[in-house]
Amino acid sequence: EISSDSINPESDEVTFYVRNREKSSVENLTAKFSSVIFETEQEFDLKPYEKTEITVKADKDKLKKTEAGTYVVKAEFETEEGKKIVDGKIYIGEKKNIVTEDDSSGLLIRTRTVTKINAGNVNENVKVVMKKNVFSRLFTTFNEEPLSVDRSGFGITYEWSKQLGPSEIFTVKAKTNYIFPLMIIIAALIIIWGFRKFMTTKIEVKKSVSYIKTKGGEFALKVKLAVKARKSIENVSIIDKIPLAVKV
Repeated sequence: EISSDSINPESDEVTFYVRNREKSSVENLTAKFSSVIFETEQEFDLKPYEKTEITVKADKDKLKKTEAGTYVVKAEFETEEGKKIVDGKIYIGEKKNIVTEDDSSGLLIRTRTVTKINAGNVNENVKVVMKKNVFSRLFTTFNEEPLSVDRSGFGITYEWSKQLGPSEIFTVKAKTNYIFPLMIIIAALIIIWGFRKFMTTKIEVKKSVSYIKTKGGEFALKVKLAVKARKSIENVSIIDKIPLAVKV
């Protein structure tokens, strides 16, 4: 008989036993054992009804990824009558452990990443929940489509769920781009400022300067002032300055 007690999935070693179920001794018994998590070759003696425990190194990464349950261990014995094959069972114990990582980064382009990792060895259902308001949801995109969207007042709740096997990872990433709404706000402020400036302006003055030719060929410029009133205004005085090197 080949079997084991419950094996700790976090252990570096696996212990199983071989039991002699006959009333006879076996000496210098050579056997090769193989299963999903280990392979080993052992030499040992067995007295009548004796139970011998064998401890071997296991592939820890493979053990973590193996689901809890019963697995076959195949033993190939070298005997005087030739090779004999015996199948036994080993039992990998359950371990439940879901690791959650929540990370946020960025300012104008805000990214939130929620990661669920199944660090156990049984299948687990995991859930990710994110909340947004009615404004930020307009500029938010997800790498995974949510399974449900619940609207309540000014808040919106998004929910995802998935079944993870051992060592499997589920990641939900939400990216909110605030650059576009910021540009809209800035443009609106500029328009409002310009409109108020336009409405409070009473006099508009435009000045233009152009080169003209004279009969004597001297250098001359024509300065033109255009004055426009948006409202009726009295006693308007306009003063303009010209360089000292020129004369009117």
